[in-house]
Amino acid sequence: MLSVIQITLAFLSLAKKVYISGIRSCAPLADFLCFYLNMMRGEVVCIKTTSMSETFEQMLRIKEKDAFIGICFPRYS
Repeated sequence: MLSVIQITLAFLSLAKKVYISGIRSCAPLADFLCFYLNMMRGEVVCIKTTSMSETFEQMLRIKEKDAFIGICFPRYS
């Protein structure tokens, strides 16, 4: 039986592109993941969150064979 981590890693390795987003206080963690994942596999896009409309415009490029990672945690935690 495959673990959730093994399934996630398989999904990410098969994806054509990986998009990563982290809003507000999660942005540094998303940037960190983008940087190192791009070093390992390439074709990694970090969605910048300067404005909500720009964020959605960047997400319009996501295709069926791509993967998306959203990073968030509750405020004040």
